[in-house]
Amino acid sequence: DKARITAEKQHQAARSKLDEVEKARTKAKKDHKADQSKLTVMEKAKAQAEEYLDKVSKARQKQNEQLSTLQKEKDKVSKSLADMQRNNTELAKKTQELKKKAQTLGD
Repeated sequence: DKARITAEKQHQAARSKLDEVEKARTKAKKDHKADQSKLTVMEKAKAQAEEYLDKVSKARQKQNEQLSTLQKEKDKVSKSLADMQRNNTELAKKTQELKKKAQTLGD
């Protein structure tokens, strides 16, 4: 009879241990599922961030190209202005020379 009581106690202890293991297993499954959900959300956020960075990078590249074009235009205008100023100086000198010649001829 003692053996039967001991066997029942061992059986109850084993059953209790099995219940604990099952609860732990269920909890682990839930935790894993939650982790998977978090991972999915994080992966989506990462993809969106990468997409945004790509757009920003392309926009910056476009701005740099526009800036380069504007700089080239500015250089052309500056050169053209310098040419005009040089021509203006030359015209002023020739005008002075012509005035002197006209004055000389008038005398």
